[in-house]
Amino acid sequence: MSYANSRIPVSAQQGVHEQLEHRVRRHLEQAFRKPCAPHNVEAFEACLETWYR
Repeated sequence: MSYANSRIPVSAQQGVHEQLEHRVRRHLEQAFRKPCAPHNVEAFEACLETWYR
């Protein structure tokens, strides 16, 4: 089965990556530091305004 023009992914990996848990935990311990784009901040504030009316 295929979807649109995409091929179904194929991998030689046999199971879960052996360091998956370590890497996920490491990322969860860090704060997300990417700044929000101004248009996203405006959209979020507009949503909050609508929600709290």
